[in-house]
Amino acid sequence: MCRWIAYRGEPVALERYVTSPVHSLIEQSRRALESTDSTNGDGFGNHCDADLDNNGIVNKLDRSLLRAALGATGPNDADLNCDGIVNNADLEILRDALGEPPGPSGLVSP
Repeated sequence: MCRWIAYRGEPVALERYVTSPVHSLIEQSRRALESTDSTNGDGFGNHCDADLDNNGIVNKLDRSLLRAALGATGPNDADLNCDGIVNNADLEILRDALGEPPGPSGLVSP
């Protein structure tokens, strides 16, 4: 698995991108095969995309959408771990992503 990072701007500590974020490059490497499904077709695998309403940030509305889908089976945007059922495990993934943008790094370029 390859991961690339590019940064342009004032000098910053490398750990800000490589090890510190919830979805850091290191964490992506550890979870590379957990979920590559993107049921909503936005290019982010479901595990990295708890932004269910696609507004650019994971928030309470996304949590409400996931709760409404609890118990659903089969392909579903809210099945964040792609185990075939929307359950509390998916809710935990969403909780970890609250306040973050979707995507593997959880970072937005300026």
